[in-house]
This record gives sequence, C-alpha cells and structure tokens, in this order.
Amino acid sequence: MKFICLPLSYHDDSICYYDDNHKHNIKYIKFERKTQIKHDAFIDYFEKGKKYPLKELLNIIKEYSGDENIDYIFCSKISIKNILINEDYVKFLSLFEDKIISIQEPYPHHHDLHKLSCDFFAKSDWTFTIDGRGSLDISWCVYKKDELIEQGFTKQEGSIGWGIEYLANMLNIKGHIIDQPGKLMALQTYGKIDKEFYKIISKFDMQNIGITRKYDSLKKERVFHTKQNTLFDYDLYLKHKQTPPTPRDILDYTHTIHFACGEVILNLFKKYANHNDTINYSGGCAQNIIWNTKLKNNFPNLQILPHCGDEGISIGVAEYARTYLNLPPLHIPNYPFGQSDQAPKETVSSVTIKLVAQELAKNKIVAWYQGSGEIGPRALGNRSILMDPRIQNGKDIINSIKNREAYRPFGASVLSEFKKEYFDLDFENPYMLYVGNTQKDNLESITHVDGTCRVQTVSKEGPFRELLKEFHKITECPVLLNTSLNISGKPISGYLNNAIEEFKNTNIDILVVGNEIYRRDL
Repeated sequence: MKFICLPLSYHDDSICYYDDNHKHNIKYIKFERKTQIKHDAFIDYFEKGKKYPLKELLNIIKEYSGDENIDYIFCSKISIKNILINEDYVKFLSLFEDKIISIQEPYPHHHDLHKLSCDFFAKSDWTFTIDGRGSLDISWCVYKKDELIEQGFTKQEGSIGWGIEYLANMLNIKGHIIDQPGKLMALQTYGKIDKEFYKIISKFDMQNIGITRKYDSLKKERVFHTKQNTLFDYDLYLKHKQTPPTPRDILDYTHTIHFACGEVILNLFKKYANHNDTINYSGGCAQNIIWNTKLKNNFPNLQILPHCGDEGISIGVAEYARTYLNLPPLHIPNYPFGQSDQAPKETVSSVTIKLVAQELAKNKIVAWYQGSGEIGPRALGNRSILMDPRIQNGKDIINSIKNREAYRPFGASVLSEFKKEYFDLDFENPYMLYVGNTQKDNLESITHVDGTCRVQTVSKEGPFRELLKEFHKITECPVLLNTSLNISGKPISGYLNNAIEEFKNTNIDILVVGNEIYRRDL
C-alpha cells in the first residue's frame, strides 16, 4: 500500500509519503526545502494561477513512490473559489479522482491535525493547541485524551497569535508574517513590565483576548480590530498613561502584553491539567520559547515537538490516514532528523571532526551540513552555522553573515551534562524550545539582553555530540553558538547546492559536507 499526505496549507506546506514496503516508516519533506522559498505552500501557486504546482506534485509523488501508482492521496478540503476553478488543480483532481480522500471538516479540522501530529509519536493526558486561526475560525483547543473539552473562536474570544502579530506591527517589525512573532519575542525583551498596567490587564483570560484580524486586499495590508475592555484593548493603555506614549512606552507596553499572554496560556493549562499530567502542546504559539519555559517549569511532563507549527500538519494527516486505514503505528526514522532532503554521501569521520573542532577553537565560522535535515525551524546539529560562543563580537560577525536584525539573539548547543552549570537548566531541551539563564560571563554572543539563551541540550551520541566533545577538550568550553544554515529570508538549506551557494556568498570560513571540507582560504 502507498499513500501520500497533502495538507495544502496557506504556508509551510509539508508532505508525508507512506509505503508499506518500508516497515511502516514515513518519508517527510517540507516544501520550502525543495523550492528554497521560505514558508512556501502549494495553495499560493493554485491561487495565483501558476502552472508548475501540478508538475511539482507529480514529481514529488514519483520521487517518493517511484511511480504514480499510489493507492490514496489524503488531501485537505479546498473551498476557495480561485483554487476550485484553477485549471491545474482541476486537472490534478481528475488525474487522481478515484484515489483522493478529502479530509472533511468538522473532523479533522486544523487543530485536530495539530493534535494528531502529536499523537503520531505519543498520546497524552491532555493536548493544547494554540495558533492564530485554524479552520472553522478556531484559535485554540483543549483535548482530554481524545475528547475535545473546550475551544476558542477568533470572532468571539480573539486570538493570541493575531495579537502578537498586532504587537509586531506596532513595533514596525518587517519580514514574513510567520516570522514576525519570533522577532517580536526577541525585541519585546528590551522593554520592561509596566507593573501598574499589568494590574489592569491581569484579570483577562483566554475568553478576553479581544483582537481579530482581516486582510484588506486593496491596500494589501492586515487590519486589526480590538474589543473594548479586553487584553489587547490599546485604549486601556492610553487611559493608563494619560499622556501620549513615547517609543520607549510602546516597547514597555509590548513587553507587558507579551508577559500577560504567557500568564493567560499558563492559566489555561492550570485550569485543566495537574502538575504531573502528561501534556502535548502544538500550534504556532508553541514556538514561543519564553512562554514554553514558563509552562515547562509548571508542568514537567510537557512535550513540545519541533513540528508544532503548520509544517507538522502533514504528520497529523498521516496519523489520520493510519487510523482510517487501520494500520499499526507509523514512524519517522531518526526524528527530528527526518527531512527527505539531500544527505551527504559520506558520514563525517572522527579525524574530520577533530580538525573542525580545532578550526572552531581558532575562531573560524563553520557551516555544518550532515545527514538528513531537521524537521522544524531550528538547526539541531545537521544544518547549522557554528562558532565559538566566547568571541566578544561574535553576534555581530554572525549577523553580518545571516543579515539579521541586530536585536535578535542566537541559540546555542551544549553537552547535556553541562546544561546546569552553563545555563541553569534542570531538564533536557533537545529541540531548542525552551530558554535557560546563561551562567558564564564569557558567553556574550549567545546571551540575550534578559540574560537567557535558547539552548539545545545534546545527549544523543553522534557526529554533532562528538564535535562538541572535541571542542570541549581543546577549549574547556562545552558550548557552541548554533544557528540555522541559511540567510535571512531563506529557508534552511535542503540540498548541497544551497549550502555551497551560501558558503560562496557569505563570510563563512569553512563548509563541512559529510566528510568533505571546503575552505575559503584555499
């Protein structure tokens, strides 16, 4: 049996393929890794009437299955008129008409698929999903095991995800709409909590978010609306200030609201889950490492997976397909290093790892391309740019390579046994989804303005851990700055030519692809 999962989302499309000849393993690829267009989605092309999506879909099916002889295509429901009349999409439907299983709402809807993407790996006592807006106008859901307990709608309660977009808009943060919340998370940290204003808004919960969003197609901009006496009611702040807010006041306002959102989410969890319950958490808001850390400190059995954003929807579709077809549990081998992108032909040797560790100790910048790419937006040791974190101007050096905003911090990877000593971290953080407080004064390039670092703990044996160990032997530092192998506005490299192009066009000193080393000084 063969089937393919095509969620056809509005951004961050990914595809899962199943072939029962592969011992119930799933192949996964995020669309952007193939096209190198960040947050790319098939729907964009269908809506714009471009011609190659049909060909691209067929090529993916052929690439994964060897031919077009598949049994099922699990495809999300499409209801947009522009897509339904698109010639390529109609042709695609006609080619596979007898094989398409359309995923119809109300079950499973967008948030159900977020939940199923967690169930693919392990079920839990509770599942919480929070994002901007999914299908059926839903912005968040609470599930007790497999039962939906409560949900919120953007038109009634508002949306925290949209609220964060609103704050990013206030601070004039640029870039893709999906990237703005992460940038806001970094920038708001430069503000301070307005304690008196927080007292005013601390009464609000998930039922009182109060912000909605529409898109003005003529002006090509988002238009936000807020209800009176709700969390995102800006008039409350104006009444509190009594004088026109300065730019510094606006920064403090965003910091205070961001903090309040974390408390609102924590209180939602506390409303249902007990301290030791197992909890799955998914949706775009689960990428917020500040809120996540607050949750983890209160719920030690919280699990957040790297694919918690919409790129994980195809995994949810795969879980739906599994139950639909009554199959045993499925797997993504070596998760999270599960992209079906281009892996190097050779595995890096211990000799090469020692050489690279020596170069890192000499303050060289290393692009590290190994194995299969990571699922999720974080570089976890297979598609990374690495640097000694003790370099005083290291942040400026990497910013010049990545062309990122100066206020944004860089993450780091640490040998797990040193996590407490270097980051005051009591739990494992293999997916870089929580923050730790930096404990050393010489780690300026990875320490944010609030004293924290988005840190990955590395405990699994393999080339990346071996590299960290070799670097530690040379320098007595078990930490490396670790940022994703891409430049601003581009996805993580999925193919060798992507990595080589970035190496050629930036000031990266060394590129390591498998066991092959490219040097700029040769």
